[in-house]
Amino acid sequence: MINREYSTNERQASTENQIPPQRSESLDDYEPIAQQLDPIENLPLKNSNTMREQVVLLGTGWGGFSFIKNFDLTNCDLHIVTPRNHFLFTPLLASACVGTLEFRSIVEPVRRARKEENYFYNAAKCVQIDTDQKLLRCRPVYDREKGDYAIRYDRLIVSVGMDVNTMGVRGAEMHGYFLKELDHARKIRYKIIECFEKATNPRLSIQERQELLHFVAIGGSFTGIELMSEIHDFIKEDLSNLFPELMLECKLSIIEAGPQILSTFDKSLQVYAKKHFRNEHINIYTGRKVVEVRENGVQLDDGSNITAGLVIWTAGIQSRKLFHHGRSGGLPLDRAQRVVVDEHLRVKGYEGSIYAMGDCASIDTAPLAATAQVASQQGKYLASFVAQQLEGKEPNETNSFTYSHRGTMAYIGNYKSITETKEFKLRGRASWVLWRSSYLTMLLSIRNKILVPLDWAKAWFFGRDVMNFKS
Repeated sequence: MINREYSTNERQASTENQIPPQRSESLDDYEPIAQQLDPIENLPLKNSNTMREQVVLLGTGWGGFSFIKNFDLTNCDLHIVTPRNHFLFTPLLASACVGTLEFRSIVEPVRRARKEENYFYNAAKCVQIDTDQKLLRCRPVYDREKGDYAIRYDRLIVSVGMDVNTMGVRGAEMHGYFLKELDHARKIRYKIIECFEKATNPRLSIQERQELLHFVAIGGSFTGIELMSEIHDFIKEDLSNLFPELMLECKLSIIEAGPQILSTFDKSLQVYAKKHFRNEHINIYTGRKVVEVRENGVQLDDGSNITAGLVIWTAGIQSRKLFHHGRSGGLPLDRAQRVVVDEHLRVKGYEGSIYAMGDCASIDTAPLAATAQVASQQGKYLASFVAQQLEGKEPNETNSFTYSHRGTMAYIGNYKSITETKEFKLRGRASWVLWRSSYLTMLLSIRNKILVPLDWAKAWFFGRDVMNFKS
């Protein structure tokens, strides 16, 4: 089975609109650093009335959800701590931005992931780890004024992923839209429709309409490429029928700091994708860095300005704030502020009690890319490894985590994609069929395996949804 190298936002490849701001306004932006917080041991314990061993998992991304689905709960309680109560199938997130798929078709509820009585979900964000006391400070998503609470752990699994990295570019957080969460996709969809509706105002000049209908993606890796491809299809197949008078003003652009888009692919596939975009009138700017994101566009490093109605930032990732300023309780970190683990995903210095996986972890002997493929395989491996330890079995030191690369895929629009594996390279319509069928088989529930093809059929026969319910 093939899986695209999908980072939970792409590494540096280049460098909401102001209304609404896209940055999460609460849980990431809590005020004090760890040294200024009240001692965790003074907080009320949520799991204090049990004698069973307590396993706590932080995060429900690819690694975390894979761990949940494969972990044996016979010998412990499993507590999930995450502000997001669902798993998001990120490879199809770009499709949800334009209504090809509905939002609920690409998520799995965390609470329904397991039915055992010793499985618990906490709608909270871990903001501090006390490795001495084996306590976590949890900040609830709701009723935050009630204060934080603590959760005790015997074994801790850290799988919190990475955050968006704007690399210090001015205005990126204020005026740029991100694509990392379901809410981001919803806001991008609303903004696209809003731009078209605004452009119908007869008082607008041609220049103002062109500005509104120019959509720009910063970053020429998987997220930026697939998102602009989906927007292209949305405009060509649906909006062109509803706003035919605006088609001459529409423009799509991708800005990439490196010399090539889709740099992880074979050179021949890069050339094919670039030629395809040229034929579809999608502008590609390579070797150009963004130095400022503005309300009405971006400024490049050569001083030129590009006006736009929507700027989407897909260019980089960085570590979570949990690993800054001593909040992580002394966990060993590499230069990128990722947790250092051994070949069994055990945190260095905390073997047997703390593990880390996915984007937020770095294997000291063989660092891997921050992709869904890596995280998913690590989650399955760690579920088996921790379960063996709970059973009292000595882990086989030779049975370390081994990553198996299955290939990379990217959708490039107009029912075409590119695919690269160790065995073959594929492009065009045949690759697109493989792209869709692969992701359909990778969906985790029967429910979503039914909903996704129904959404595809609905979009094919009736068109994508163009309604905007935002008040």
